[in-house]
Amino acid sequence: MELGITSHEKRAAVVYKPSAALVEVYRRHLRAEEKKLGRAHAHWFATDSADRGERAIRRAIATDPDVLIVLGGDGTVRRTAEVLADTRIPLAVFPAGTGNLFARNMGIPLLDHRRAVQTALSGQTVAIDVAEADLWNGSQHRHARFLVMAGIGFDADMAANTKAKTKRRFGWLAYVRPIVRSVWKNDQQELKFCIDGNRRRTIRAHTAIIGNCGLSTGNVALFPQARFDDGLLDFVVMNPRTFGGWTRIWSHIMVMSVLSQTPGVDALMASMPAIKSARYAQGRTLDVDIPQPQNVQLDGDFLGQVTSMRIAVNPGALNVRVAAAPAG
Repeated sequence: MELGITSHEKRAAVVYKPSAALVEVYRRHLRAEEKKLGRAHAHWFATDSADRGERAIRRAIATDPDVLIVLGGDGTVRRTAEVLADTRIPLAVFPAGTGNLFARNMGIPLLDHRRAVQTALSGQTVAIDVAEADLWNGSQHRHARFLVMAGIGFDADMAANTKAKTKRRFGWLAYVRPIVRSVWKNDQQELKFCIDGNRRRTIRAHTAIIGNCGLSTGNVALFPQARFDDGLLDFVVMNPRTFGGWTRIWSHIMVMSVLSQTPGVDALMASMPAIKSARYAQGRTLDVDIPQPQNVQLDGDFLGQVTSMRIAVNPGALNVRVAAAPAG
């Protein structure tokens, strides 16, 4: 028990999307667990699409909860983390979205709703990195945060061109059609990028992805060496020129996904031959200039077009509830 706080004084706040599935299921499990632990009932705050949930998030934080729970998908989690980061209030997640990439990366149960509730109220609190993104479209500037991955090029096109209704119906398979369409077109754009203030490079690329965590759509380990608390971001730039180039990239990624489940993955990854059509790097900051405006997505949220961006890691900025470590 935390010093100075009795269990009866502890109260959670829940930010939830009214249209999300499983709201009543999670509500029932949460009340049962609160009763078991002698906790006060949580405050519940429904998001409003008109302000993308910001008022509900700020109202939840104002109650000074001992944990703020998000019931929804990666978009709602990201927008909550944007406001919650640096407050030290722990973030917990009841997964109820399409990909639930943040929950997957953090090991939060997706199907065992009761255990997800237990993790939120009694799990271990860890500090994770947050990615800070400054986005420009000409003179227009926007600052945003993300937890999992950002992308420009075809990765962002998927977020822009996949309808919410389709995602609710088919899950991550809804992205297959835009992926196929984009691979077939194989549009490439010139990117000028700089990592950690080093020499600026120019490359023609189909897409660029920046990761704070490793697992991507379809439970694929896009960045097997990524760690949510290592103070680093992982980058990949993909520039295949033919369909065969895409085949080599996906084969490489699938091999890495298998290796990510193997002990000693870092040594195995170091021994793997590089492929020219997918260039990987790590760093603390990334600056990108794009002559022609390109779509950008953060954790699956389409944020419009950019002509330049700067992404930097904010180490340990967000507290998150994960499953408690086994005793002993």
